[in-house]
Amino acid sequence: MSQTSRYLILPAQGLQAVANNASAAAGETLEAMAHGTSARSLQSQLRAIVRRAAVGGRLPRSAAEPIFKIVASASENGVKLVESTPEMIAALRFERPGLRAVREVFYRPANRIIEIRHRLASPATRSARQLTVTVRNAKTRQPIGGVLILGFTDFAAGIGVEAKTRSNGQATLRTSGATRFERLYAQHDLPGLWSFLKKNVQASGELTIDLAPLDLARVDSLRHFHAVGGPEAGAGVRVGVIDSGVDTAHPDLHVAGGLGCVPGAPEREFDASGSHGTHVAGIIAGRGAAPTGMSGVAPAAQVFSYRVFDETANSGSSFGLVKAIRQGIVDGCDLLNMSLSFDHDENTGLPQEDEAVRAAILEAHQAGVVIVAAAGNDHRQPVAYPASDDLAIAVSAVGRKGTFPPRSSEAGDVQRPFGTETKNFLAAFSNVGTALDVAGAGVGVVSTVPGGHAPMSGTSMACPAVTGVLARLLAQSAEVQSMPRNANRADAIKALLFDHAQGLGLGGVAFEGKGLPR
Repeated sequence: MSQTSRYLILPAQGLQAVANNASAAAGETLEAMAHGTSARSLQSQLRAIVRRAAVGGRLPRSAAEPIFKIVASASENGVKLVESTPEMIAALRFERPGLRAVREVFYRPANRIIEIRHRLASPATRSARQLTVTVRNAKTRQPIGGVLILGFTDFAAGIGVEAKTRSNGQATLRTSGATRFERLYAQHDLPGLWSFLKKNVQASGELTIDLAPLDLARVDSLRHFHAVGGPEAGAGVRVGVIDSGVDTAHPDLHVAGGLGCVPGAPEREFDASGSHGTHVAGIIAGRGAAPTGMSGVAPAAQVFSYRVFDETANSGSSFGLVKAIRQGIVDGCDLLNMSLSFDHDENTGLPQEDEAVRAAILEAHQAGVVIVAAAGNDHRQPVAYPASDDLAIAVSAVGRKGTFPPRSSEAGDVQRPFGTETKNFLAAFSNVGTALDVAGAGVGVVSTVPGGHAPMSGTSMACPAVTGVLARLLAQSAEVQSMPRNANRADAIKALLFDHAQGLGLGGVAFEGKGLPR
């Protein structure tokens, strides 16, 4: 018997088994899978089919007991997540041809993270080179623990060594062979401080790194590129943040509602797990003011938190995304922000597609809801899914010199092409291609995180910048807001965005789509 995998079970079309997209038998089966006794009866039926096939010679008689286990249900007549052997999935197809099975896949947040892909072996000899790094707060001169130090001997290939600072602020990098680090990063998720980058660093000796503190009154790339609205900007618009949850206690944020969508986790848990979702929400609708807080692009927009990422093995499941999109429709959201992406195919390097999430995006479009998605941070690779979906708005990331400290890690994101204004650039990490729709500020964006504020970079940040602009534009258009919730409304919302996008001169559609909306 084959190994088990997890699958999403859906109607032949759409996400819910209703009269116009599923047979009565398919609907009854999905409902049966939501109830214990009926689900066990279905399992028995499928096992009988598999066993008869084995008797007929198509499966070995010695095969282990076939498995078909219900893991989670999005709704009674909606999508199910199951653990199953392929033979049982085939039996389901034979028994209920009105259903389809889509293998579960996993997404990840689309923030830019510097990481070593090929770690150098620890040197065995005492003659190995050793660099002692001390990290301090530039303002207080106090040591900072928990900072990841990454020394790259070959940055393009991702080759290097790493260590984390101890409570005394010190970390040691040991190498043999290489005499210098091509790049040395100090990376962290601590609020109130920038990261650090220095190029061409000796691989031995001592180095002191002073992390620059944030100044919330300083103009970052978000506030340079996009107009930050007043207190009423975005009023009447509902925005769903499909992410790692939003900090409901942050003074700069108000969360109108939400749902925990991680399989196996309580639905009431939609608060922050990590900092990513809170950062995204602040870009869209932060309600603070400098010098102690920050404002987003559309502060009056209502934010709904749909948590699909946490620290469990189920984090980022396509089932969670489908459930979140569906809940966004139910909650009357106008926009759904998806600062996440799905890995490219390992063999071809091309974007993969997800049939289940594609069905959810189509349902959102038909309900007048627009998906805004991050293009991905694979360093000029093709636009990743779901941004590459024709019905989603795909967002690349741009930056501007001078909006971040010269020794922050953002300095390493500066790369051609440059814009008509030569300080503008397409972020080195940003994915590209003609699937792009618009560009957004995505380098050194300052926003909310649990415990304060922090800069982050990625198409994850560019995506909510565009979502915020779109929320502000939609709030200003009573005509579009009042349209029936169908595909025409979704198209009209997108037209608002495209009408306000202007090119930065970055080299065409493949780098910035229609341009940058303000």
